[in-house]
Amino acid sequence: MIKNKKIIISFFLIYIIIGSTLSILNGVSHDQYHEQLNWDINFQAIKGIIYGLNNYDILKNYIDRYHGIAFHFISQPFQLILANFVSEINQATNIGGIYISRHFPNFIIFSISGIFFFLICKNQFF
Repeated sequence: MIKNKKIIISFFLIYIIIGSTLSILNGVSHDQYHEQLNWDINFQAIKGIIYGLNNYDILKNYIDRYHGIAFHFISQPFQLILANFVSEINQATNIGGIYISRHFPNFIIFSISGIFFFLICKNQFF
């Protein structure tokens, strides 16, 4: 049983390392501009509420005002930390680095959810 755990943990570690590397080496998809725009407009609205500015009116008139930004709360710190590094590796512009650096937290969250799915299935069916 211990040998199987070591194999499974080794597999997941190798998967995380390779996947993390590949996640920051791929390109920009067509919807990343819109995702960043959603974050920018929602963040401006949040700042408007806190500081008493009129930025919230922009969000009320925005077509995707109901599009959630919960993932952005997780991805923004990664984007701020990794953007310059990712820009240099991919020879991308600053905004391209911001877009591509969002792939890393996306991959990590997907991987963590896969691990929990595995554990749920293991406890449920085995």
